[in-house]
Amino acid sequence: MTPHTTLKDRLRRIAIAAACVPPAVLLHELGHWVGNTMAGLPDATIHYASTGFRNQPAFWSALRAGDMALAETMGSVSGAGIAAFLGIAMSWVLMIGGAWLVRRPSIRPIRIVAAAIVLASAVRFLPVGVMFFRGAAEHTDEAHVAQAFSVPALLPALVLFGIALAITSIIAMFRRLPVDGRRALMTDLVVGVVLGTVAWLNFVGPAVLP
Repeated sequence: MTPHTTLKDRLRRIAIAAACVPPAVLLHELGHWVGNTMAGLPDATIHYASTGFRNQPAFWSALRAGDMALAETMGSVSGAGIAAFLGIAMSWVLMIGGAWLVRRPSIRPIRIVAAAIVLASAVRFLPVGVMFFRGAAEHTDEAHVAQAFSVPALLPALVLFGIALAITSIIAMFRRLPVDGRRALMTDLVVGVVLGTVAWLNFVGPAVLP
């Protein structure tokens, strides 16, 4: 801790970072839901960490099997592809916008919130990347975009771009944090985002938006 940072300050930063996880997750899902709704997909719903529409599992199974005609009987294929992309794009925007807002030194709480949003939005690209490199990414948003538009190359392009953007945004955010106490602040942000992610995905989210 720096001379100007108390344990209470650090706990406050951890709490702020944890509280930024639900908005980051829900804004990502909101992108999907808006796309699903605008595409007229039946019974579009939004949950704490996912979205859906009527017959969604069968819809994507048909696309993975190459049965475009069957999928079209359940909803707009291109609309579903756009909806899948909108969620990804929302996370991109949050990372870029957060990294930019960290530069606002005169508004300290916003700086902490912005930095936490970058981390909370970037964290989804870790499991996506792991699944991609293990050859098991067929159920990811990136795969859904590729499946809907019948362009397999979109899967690696979107995954690799997302990972690169996440890394770039985190580095940019870190470099824009105050040099004095930077490592402690970054540690608090990571701890807060990890705790917030665990709490939202396992306890709070299922209780408030099942």
